[in-house]
Amino acid sequence: MPSSSISTAPASLELRGLTKAYVRGGTPALNGVSHSFAPGKVTVVLGPSGSGKSTVLGAISGLVPPDTGGVWLDGRDITELAPEKRGFGMVFQNYALFPHLSVVENVEFGLRVRGLGREERRTQALEMLHLTRIPHLAGRRVHEISGGEQQRVAVARALAVRPTVLLMDEPLSALDARLRDDLRAELARLLRELALTTVYVTHDQAEAMSLGHELLVMQRGRIEQAGRAEDLYLRPASPFVAGFIGAANVFAGVERLSDGTVRLPFANLPAESDVPPGPCWAMLRPESFELVRDSGRADFTAVPEAIFFLGAQVRAQLRIGEQPLTAEFPAGTPLEPGRPLALRVRPGGLYVRAAENGA
Repeated sequence: MPSSSISTAPASLELRGLTKAYVRGGTPALNGVSHSFAPGKVTVVLGPSGSGKSTVLGAISGLVPPDTGGVWLDGRDITELAPEKRGFGMVFQNYALFPHLSVVENVEFGLRVRGLGREERRTQALEMLHLTRIPHLAGRRVHEISGGEQQRVAVARALAVRPTVLLMDEPLSALDARLRDDLRAELARLLRELALTTVYVTHDQAEAMSLGHELLVMQRGRIEQAGRAEDLYLRPASPFVAGFIGAANVFAGVERLSDGTVRLPFANLPAESDVPPGPCWAMLRPESFELVRDSGRADFTAVPEAIFFLGAQVRAQLRIGEQPLTAEFPAGTPLEPGRPLALRVRPGGLYVRAAENGA
């Protein structure tokens, strides 16, 4: 990756008690959202439709004024500051490129609005095209390049203005799966090299976990949990986060027994946890199971109802009586629909939290 001359010190961005309701008296899109974004890092905001993630991005950009609360940049309240005066770069879901301009003219656009001379803005625009590895497209029109190339142009345009904060609104969602995977890796390298404070909105969990230094999961206008992808995956704070970040078997309304096991709907399983006896909720990730030949060593027996080949893994939809389970095994594991499997939960595979933590 070519080096960049972008030298802006990482910005400190903070939200303080943001609220927003689009309809007076209606359900709030934001309900007391506060968060400090790590300077120079990528924070990915994700959640289902209607969770408030796009409203958060709109409030940060200045396009959606909050009802109460504030947005602070480097210790300064910018809540009332116009969007064009915040010095932020923005990459939209649809890229918002100008079809009548060439690629390099699109990248120059923000610089021209800021009054830079022709030679200076052309130099900076070409630098960004080199950074995003598309200098050969400088003279092309937008309709002459692919969707992935358009995405790179949009990123180059956002970076050309030397933003203090980079805002990205589902920039890969319009691409096909293979191209999205390729550009995700490229984008991850680019953002880490630039060390810009970046807020990236997506509904794609795989995208979030691969790009974000920090994940911020939203539900119903609130932050449900924030932290590293590994922490949210292995130690979710609520059943919602457990089910939203990756695949999971989540059991609410279960009980931790005095002998250290957890009473699930289909078996009592041991759990390495300091959760005291009483109501709790539990989670089993699909990779938590292993086949055993000796049924006497099994925790339970399950019957595969459907089997899906996923390349390196095989995913099985299992059933134990009325209880469905999702499990994953290494490719080549002998599985047949209807043929019972003796299964054991791997040590540490059962995650448990007390009921007051979200169940």
